[in-house]
Amino acid sequence: MLIYLFLLWIMLSGRITLEIIVIGLLLCLAISLFAWKVMGYHPKQDLRLFKLSLMLFQYVGLLVWEVIKANVYLARIIFSKKIVIEPALYTFTCPLRTGFARAILANSITLTPGTITISQEGNKFTVHGLRHDMVTSIPTCSFVKLLTKMEALL
Repeated sequence: MLIYLFLLWIMLSGRITLEIIVIGLLLCLAISLFAWKVMGYHPKQDLRLFKLSLMLFQYVGLLVWEVIKANVYLARIIFSKKIVIEPALYTFTCPLRTGFARAILANSITLTPGTITISQEGNKFTVHGLRHDMVTSIPTCSFVKLLTKMEALL
């Protein structure tokens, strides 16, 4: 919390001077101490929040990379006369525990070109893809692995 408060202070200040840094550090430290003593906030939560933030940035980067790869793959399918489009439905069970993580996975699948999440009920996902090979690797994909790690921190 201390780091995030200080970063917010610097962003809202508009300029960086020694005076702004010292006052910001003192105010953020006072607010953090108040939260730790009065509100029951523990410094270990800061570390967990920081790790979760790093994993969130990693997830967004992974999503962008997978969208780019899927676009290139779809372009190859469209411009190739040899590759046949064989639409496929695939139902699988996902190991994610929380509804939030499952919703993120469903939206990530839908954002990736060539695939769309048709339904998600509990741990069961039904996904449509332009080709069978686009949907069969989803249960073991890096999205699921990273979301499982993120769930462990929550």
